[in-house]
Amino acid sequence: MRGDVNAVLNGLVRERVITGFDTNFDGISALGILHIAVTADLITDPRIPGYERPKVMAIRNRVTKELEGVGATDVIVSVRSALK
Repeated sequence: MRGDVNAVLNGLVRERVITGFDTNFDGISALGILHIAVTADLITDPRIPGYERPKVMAIRNRVTKELEGVGATDVIVSVRSALK
């Protein structure tokens, strides 16, 4: 599954949906839940002016849908800003 997940995420980087990602494959919880943090070029913190909730949700949903397509169903997806 790890290879499939990485292939999906790398594909989303190539499509410029996300700019990068990090996973917890090496430390998956006892519950078997995988956490994937993706970065994108947008403001993801609702406390900051310019927060783009619809875009954040669209990215989260797209990543989740793509991962479900390769059998990764128990996944938490977080979207973080790549902007400095």
